[in-house]
Parts: sequence; structure tokens; C-alpha cells
Amino acid sequence: MVKKFFTLLLASGVLLILSGYSSGAILPVSSPFKLGDSWYTKTDTWYSIKPDKPDVSGYALNIPANFSVVGGEYYQNDQSFADLYFQNVNHSNLTYFGGSYLLESGFFVGLHYLEVGPTTETLLAPGYRFKINQQGYVAVSFDYLSNDYSNTHDIVGFDLDFKLFPKNMKLSGQISLPNQGNDIVINLDTNYQVSNSVVVGADYLSQGSDNAYSAGLTYTVQSFIIDATLGKTFSENYYQLAGTDHLKDFSIGALYQKYQHNSDPIVTIQGKYHLAKADLILKYTFENDTYDQVTVLAYEKKL
Repeated sequence: MVKKFFTLLLASGVLLILSGYSSGAILPVSSPFKLGDSWYTKTDTWYSIKPDKPDVSGYALNIPANFSVVGGEYYQNDQSFADLYFQNVNHSNLTYFGGSYLLESGFFVGLHYLEVGPTTETLLAPGYRFKINQQGYVAVSFDYLSNDYSNTHDIVGFDLDFKLFPKNMKLSGQISLPNQGNDIVINLDTNYQVSNSVVVGADYLSQGSDNAYSAGLTYTVQSFIIDATLGKTFSENYYQLAGTDHLKDFSIGALYQKYQHNSDPIVTIQGKYHLAKADLILKYTFENDTYDQVTVLAYEKKL
């Protein structure tokens, strides 16, 4: 039996696309507006004002209850990246490709392809990126959807994405305006550096009458990082607490998550072995009466 963890994973993944969640610019899987589940491995620092760095990564996830994922990502920036992953659930396969290519002129084109059994979906998202200073941008695009499941072949929405770096801050967001009566989706995320050791942050998601939000901080003490978040999903409150100790050749950490409507927490431990500009990562979530055991193996390299 696949337990709650699997439900949470799908709730924030690309399967929402097939149920009408197709409006929205094509983003990297590593975007804070995309997944952000506890199995993801790219950072031990939840709140930061630093720009994202180019990297390449690969990962494999396994839940003994007939669920597995294998995938990878090449990332240059939010408009130049490629994601590919394969998912198997109870012997049913899902294939996902998402990517975007940015021209020197500022024009870009994004594409994603999703296949679930005999059902396919293709989303084409061309747009233009306005460069703001060295790392910031404002991007506008539109979404053309071809979806067998809903028999849709049309422009379904328009998107505004931005990432800005004022002094001691990082601001990012996405506003998706649907073309066919669906709810406007607003994602906002802000990070502010209070001191050399403390960065605070907050995010907000609105979809029609539903909203979710969270706030928290990252506290760094020499080699030790503490992350904490309080928040609300569309349906329940939650909190998360993590700690990671970065040693010379490896790092170890733990994550504790508690959701209001479940008596059991999600408890995860993680180890990283540091190579030259790369990490080998092993992550393990303990099984209990509510959540599945989850094992993740990943490789990440800075470019």
C-alpha cells in the first residue's frame, strides 16, 4: 500500500498538469515553485540571497510500495535548462521532459512533454527575458497546450516570471493568467539577509480562493546550518526543522516535518560525500504508520 508520502509527492509534481494545472511557465524541477519535496537534494540552505549557480544533477528515488523515479537536470538559468525523468507507479510508467533555451537576443522557448500510459501532453512556451542588472530578470511568455486527456489544443495562458536582487535580498515570483476560465495562480518568494549568519524568508501561493504560505529562517554557525519553517498548505498547517553539519570531506544532516492532520512526522536523514565541485548524496526517510520509507541517491556537480 502506498502511503501518505506518495500522495504528497504527486500533489506537488507534474501529474497536476493532467488535471488542468497546465497554466504556468515551464520551470526547472529544482525551482521553488515546482517541487521542493523533502526528497529533493540540491541545497541544505532553505533561505538564501545568492543567485542560483549552473549545475548538473542526477537522482534515483525508490519507495518499496511499487514506486520509483530516475531523472536528471542540466541547469544554466531559469530560461536555459533541461529536465528528464521517468516514474513508475504500480507498473504504470510516466515520462517527463521539460526544457528551455535562451537566445542572446533575450527570446527563449520552453517545451515540456508528459506521457502517462497512452495519454500525452505537450506545452510550448515562447517568451522574452528582460535582463535586470547582472543576475536578475523579468520574463514574459505564453503557453500553447496540446493535451489528449482534456482534448485541448490552444493557447491556455500567459505568464510573468521575475527574479530580482535588491541589496541584501532576493525576490522571485510567478503570475500565471489562464486564458480559459481557470484561476489566476500567484507565487511569491522573498529572502532577506539579516546578518552574516541569518537569512529569513517567506513565500505565498494563491490559486483562486485557495492560498498557502510559509515563513522561516536559515541560521549558519561555522560549519553547521539550521533551517526552520512554519507554514500552511491549502488544507493544513505544518512545520519543518533541519540541521546539517558540513565537515571537510562529507556532511550529515536530518530533517523533521510535521503536518497538522497526521499524528506521525516525516523523519529524514542525509549524508553527502564531497568531491571536487560535486557531491554524492544518500537520503533516507523512515517508514511509519502514515508515511512510506523513501531512499534517494543523487549526484550533483557545479559547472
